[in-house]
Amino acid sequence: MQPSAERTLRRLANLILAGSAALALAGCQQKTAADAADPNAGLSKAILAWRGDIARTPACSVKVPEGKACQTFEVDCKVEAPLGPQDKGVTAKVVAAMSWSEWNPIRGAYDPASGGALFAKTNGQWVRKDIAGPVNLSTCATS
Repeated sequence: MQPSAERTLRRLANLILAGSAALALAGCQQKTAADAADPNAGLSKAILAWRGDIARTPACSVKVPEGKACQTFEVDCKVEAPLGPQDKGVTAKVVAAMSWSEWNPIRGAYDPASGGALFAKTNGQWVRKDIAGPVNLSTCATS
């Protein structure tokens, strides 16, 4: 291959890479704009943080022969909660329920476990309040 042809191919490859990078960045910017309009933007990260908090509880931190004391986490439902007059500055509220398997050292096996949380978004940040009572895993109804 002649030096000028090789140079041309390198330039073409660099242009393609630069164009791909520009398109990737444009896609990220569009997602950011869409996230700003989405009242539930960032909820997935808040739920993932909740899962991490559960995994760090004493019940889930014990060492077990099978591996992790808590496993198979699954978000069973998410339901938008109505905003009321007491929710000043809150732009979105969501009730979520999660289930997982938790090691039972007495039985030497995993038992089902679950929990619920109310997420409220203020100034673009989600704040979680754990629900003390039972939560219906199908509907997210609390009692």
